[in-house]
Formats: sequence, structure tokens, C-alpha cells
Amino acid sequence: MTSKFNLCRNGFTLIELVVAISISAILVSFMAMFITTPVQAYFAQSRRATLLDSSDTVVRMMASDVRTALPNSVRLINNGSLVGIELLTTTDVAEYRDAAISPDPRGVDFGQPDSNFSTLGTFGTLPIPAGYYLSIGNAGTPGQDAYELTHVITPNGAAITASTDITYPGEDDVSLGSAMTFNFPSPSHKVFLLSGPTAYLCDTGAQTLTRFSGYSIATTTSTHNTAAKLYADGATGALVAQNVASCQFDIVAAASASVGQLVILRLLLSSGGDNLQIMQEMPVENVP
Repeated sequence: MTSKFNLCRNGFTLIELVVAISISAILVSFMAMFITTPVQAYFAQSRRATLLDSSDTVVRMMASDVRTALPNSVRLINNGSLVGIELLTTTDVAEYRDAAISPDPRGVDFGQPDSNFSTLGTFGTLPIPAGYYLSIGNAGTPGQDAYELTHVITPNGAAITASTDITYPGEDDVSLGSAMTFNFPSPSHKVFLLSGPTAYLCDTGAQTLTRFSGYSIATTTSTHNTAAKLYADGATGALVAQNVASCQFDIVAAASASVGQLVILRLLLSSGGDNLQIMQEMPVENVP
């Protein structure tokens, strides 16, 4: 007996395959339309959050340094695509005894070499670290400028020691390794203890803002107007912000001995088409 079977072939015709691919492409296009927008929004939100975090860091760090700067010590740095500010950072302040008052043998002898004097009140930073400075009467003018390292501030590397006075509680006895001539009394009888200079350099070429510290005081900003020069002098650099498109600093001079300098910062942060403009006024709260 002969049996006949009908054989059925399973599969797709070319037309069916083309139709299936076309429908899949349409579905993928619709899915992409619904997915792309949320993804783009996510990345845009991330960029903007990063810009906001950067602006907060810039304002917080700079305002803190400017606020505690030595009176009249903030100055501009300008070197082509590099702009910034430099200031002298104070870590403590006390009221000195003045030898001309009373007269007081334990006071500062202005206008003549002096290696010992006492303070009313004490420094919180004891012992005083190596490399620190003392400054009295800095007006920021020629002949009375701390950056000149004469008459109003102890020299680079000068030894400074201070200890609590046993006879007069609440006072410090200050000794200098070599005699120093302070020429200009402070209107408020303040002596400032400084850790040294701090600089902020804005490099629009590299789109960065960097903070430098831990280097020696120099008379002119040209000595420290690049990152390479600062590093060569032993500075430590810390990146404060990236995506810096433009940067401008202005300094308003102190109107009187009872008012400090005012630093005005204008900074533009830019990333992926998003821009954040910062304008911040930062006063120096210390006064001479």
C-alpha cells in the first residue's frame, strides 16, 4: 500500500520578513522618542547640579579666605589668560602692648629694633609653627606694605615664639629670633599672626580655578603668577572648579581704617551648553 503525505514547509517569505522589519523599526523609533528625552533631561540635570556644586565651592572657599585676610593684603594677579588674587592669610590676632603708652617696658618699641613684646590676650596657635609671620600696621601702601617684607611684617623664615606669661595671666610673651623694627602702630593695637600667602589662579585656557598655599611671600605678583612658579616655590595646589569660561576679579580699596577691602568676583561656568554666572562680593572683615 502506498501512503501519500502532504509536506508543509515552515518559514517566512521575503515579503513577510520585510514587513516584520519595517514594523520593528517603527516601534524602535517610537521607543527612542520616549526614552531619549528623559535621558537627555537626566544628563542636563546632572550638568547643572555639577555647575551649582562648583559655584557653591568657589564662593564658600574664597569668601572664607578673603574674610580672614590680613587687612589691605588682597592684590590682583594678571598674566594673560591667567587672572586671580593673592592675599595674606591670618590664623590669629591679639592686641599688643605699646611701649609709648604709660610707658610700658613690655610693649612694642615702634621705630627701633625690638625682639620682645607682650600681648593683651593670647594667641590660640601655640606653639607658633615655623614659617609663620607677625604683622602690625599694614596699610597696603608703598613703604607700609606687608609684601615688601619690611617695617610691618617679619621676614620670610624669621623665628617666632610665644608663651603664656606666668606673671600676667591672659597675656603672651612674644620673642623674635632677630630684632624687628615695626614702624607703624595699628589704629586698633592689633598684631596679626599669618600662615603666609594664598592665591587663586583662574586659567580660562585650561578652564580651571585653583587655590595655592604654603609658599613664601614675594614682593611682586610676577614672582607667583603661574602655577609652575608657585609649585617651584613649594606651593600646594588644590583644584576648586572646572568648566571656567571666564573670570574677573575687582578689588575695592578700604575707605577707612575701620572698613576692610571688598573683593568682587565675576565667574562664568559653562558645560554642555549650560551657563552659570556667579557674581559675589566678599569683604575683608579684619581691620588694622
